Amino acid sequence: QAAREEFRPVHDHFRLIGEDNHRRYLPVAALHVRVAAEDTPLEVAARVAAARIAGSRPVVSWSTGLPAHLIDFVHELDGATHAWAGGIEFVEQTDEQLADALRSGLVQRVRYAGPGRAPAVIHAAAADTLAYIADEPVTLAGRVDLLWCLQEQSISHVYHRYGNLGERAGEQRHEPA
Repeated sequence: QAAREEFRPVHDHFRLIGEDNHRRYLPVAALHVRVAAEDTPLEVAARVAAARIAGSRPVVSWSTGLPAHLIDFVHELDGATHAWAGGIEFVEQTDEQLADALRSGLVQRVRYAGPGRAPAVIHAAAADTLAYIADEPVTLAGRVDLLWCLQEQSISHVYHRYGNLGERAGEQRHEPA
């Protein structure tokens, strides 16, 4: 519902005379969903679903040493989404390998399921490259969780020329307050 009503349409809430002020949301190309030992299967699935709904390509990333139930869940998720072809990528990588991918620009956004789950090496790599680390808790509210998978873009276009509105003079717009 949040994707359909808020994030996919382009909005111009003010509809000012002589201006178009569009706000839209663009999906990030790839969102790394990093699985940590403290995660629940629901937190993993919710982040993957949010990325898919937003139009991003989820990359599920985990390191060795996770609890067995999480590794089993990742493998089950891989099997359950096999029909989506390349829609989701599954990568086993250490924290150092992920940090190297951040530093090389191959990874630009990583989504953890909560604060304190991203190790210092990831924060340091993100600081070096200005990559985005999202580590807010998973809320299961689309209006909140989809934001981590999107970039907001605002576009303003002034279409009047010295007050002359041209072909658009008859449009219903709001007078500026």
